[in-house]
Amino acid sequence: MPDIGTLLKMLLEVAVFAVIIYIALRFLRETRGSGVVRGLALLLVAGVLGFALLIQFLKLDHLRILFNSVAQSVILALVIVFHPEIRQAIVHIGESPIFGRLFQQESKIVPRVLRAVARMSKERIGALIAIEREASLQSIADSGITIDAELNSFLIESIFFPKSALHDGAIIVRDDRIVAASCLLPLSQSPEVDKRLGTRHRAALGLSEETDALAIVVSEETGKISTAIGGKLAFDRSLEDIERQLEQALGNLQPISRSDQRRRSMWMAITSDPLRKLAALALGIGMYYVLDNQIHEAWGVQLQLRAIKPGASANPDFTHGNQLLIDLPLERIELRGFVDVATSKPIQGVEFTVSGPRYLIENLRRDQLLELPVKLPQVDWEKFAAIEFTAADIQRPLQLAQQNVMLTMDPARVRIDAVPTGNIEYQLGLNLVELQIGGDNRLRGRLRTDTAEFSRPTVRVLGPSAALATLSNLTDPLFRADLRARESDRQVSAPVVIQSRFADQGLSIFESASVTLQLMPVMQEFTFDLQVRIDDLSLPADQRGRYQPDLTTKQVTVKAGGALLSKLIGEGDRAAAWAKDHLRLSVWIKPREEGSAYPVKFTDQATLEVLGPLRDSISAQEFGLVESVSVTLRRPGP
Repeated sequence: MPDIGTLLKMLLEVAVFAVIIYIALRFLRETRGSGVVRGLALLLVAGVLGFALLIQFLKLDHLRILFNSVAQSVILALVIVFHPEIRQAIVHIGESPIFGRLFQQESKIVPRVLRAVARMSKERIGALIAIEREASLQSIADSGITIDAELNSFLIESIFFPKSALHDGAIIVRDDRIVAASCLLPLSQSPEVDKRLGTRHRAALGLSEETDALAIVVSEETGKISTAIGGKLAFDRSLEDIERQLEQALGNLQPISRSDQRRRSMWMAITSDPLRKLAALALGIGMYYVLDNQIHEAWGVQLQLRAIKPGASANPDFTHGNQLLIDLPLERIELRGFVDVATSKPIQGVEFTVSGPRYLIENLRRDQLLELPVKLPQVDWEKFAAIEFTAADIQRPLQLAQQNVMLTMDPARVRIDAVPTGNIEYQLGLNLVELQIGGDNRLRGRLRTDTAEFSRPTVRVLGPSAALATLSNLTDPLFRADLRARESDRQVSAPVVIQSRFADQGLSIFESASVTLQLMPVMQEFTFDLQVRIDDLSLPADQRGRYQPDLTTKQVTVKAGGALLSKLIGEGDRAAAWAKDHLRLSVWIKPREEGSAYPVKFTDQATLEVLGPLRDSISAQEFGLVESVSVTLRRPGP
């Protein structure tokens, strides 16, 4: 995701494009040459914008050059050909309500509507006039007959003349023009409306309830004039009252509630004309995308030079970062280093620069990770000790595969120095691995060396032939594993590495390995009086239950760890009570050979037994007796 600053900048630019396109679409709706201009606009959208996207995706470089050369000439030609429409658009903008607030102009609606209403009232000609304000009445205008003529008092009277085919219904007035006539207005459904009201009055009230329009009604029966706005109907209005209300409704006078009008205007500006606004937004996004692809930037990043073995990216120990990955046969050579060919100085990294479209550069910056492989030719390292590479040898990933993306590298040429090496394979075992515990003697006592497991059975040691020759008389462990564990751990793992003194000779492990050992739990000792239990299930049925211990309870010292330890840690009385219920000294009477008699008295060793749910969840390594406990058993005579 882009950062907040970039996202806000992008939204601002798209909004500016959308506003400009929306103004143009509004102009196309009202201009005299709307058919020609609409067709041309469609051609521009489908041709220019679509052609630009096609060039971008298919990488048609020759057509891109032609397109960039012709585009400016086409724009100039359009300005010349359509200068009357452009001039009309500028006039339209100057007369818009936005600039009307800055430069107060006398509206043509008020005097012309007043003259028409006055004459129709005198002649008792029924009329219904709907004057559009912030809310669009286009849906209502679509229900009538399109007029689209300049507002004129005589035209209004002609429309509502009883013999006229358009006298039924209402006319829609917008921006000093009559948009449509014979329109159907929604009737008020309010139960409080007087049932004696005629259809014109109910329609005027219904319109004022659903929109912010001002409706003027002339009664055909009485000639009286009524107005409806904001869901309220006023009867028998004088021409002075109507003039004042028109001035206020059209913004020529200060409105009663400026905050209400501001909120209403903002909402109407957002919700009105939704189709054109959505179209303008879509075209604005497309324009942003096309223009964004034309903006080029450069991004420089420091890449570390890293030699890897084939398939090293699948290694779990492989570290990621901004780096150049150089595939080398590290099992056969020893890397001595990287050298700047121009200065002959050793280097650890290069300054890498990507030049291309801005959106691509921003994506790379957001990823903050650039790993590029270097493809080297096949080299016989037995004959050559060095090889050079440049930016041309870097394999481009998919996002950098475009032809308009340039890659440069500083230094421009890098040399790889290496020497051939040998290898010896070793079978991993604790005889070759020194377990280092960092002075933690408790950890040494917990190690179960019999459970040692290695992640791979063998490893290969690489290095110069002379250093490998010294391993023939090896007496000390070649590898080591640094073990670290917490008291709660049940096992410990560590990577197997070569001893430092051998690493100093240039020896290394070709494929990493690790060792894992199980741990004895951390033990604590407790002293309890435990009951003695006789396990005589191995005796014949007639002998069971006859043996009894000399002492039914014995004081013993118990060692516990893990889950059992958590039960015994606490106050002495509570731990003793728990041990009384869940711990026993068990003496198992072994079966005798056939024909051998069971003695009357004998002594045997007792074991610690855990009872209850905990019995099956702990292992034998987590508890026991500190010292052996002998129990003497007796049975009565025959």
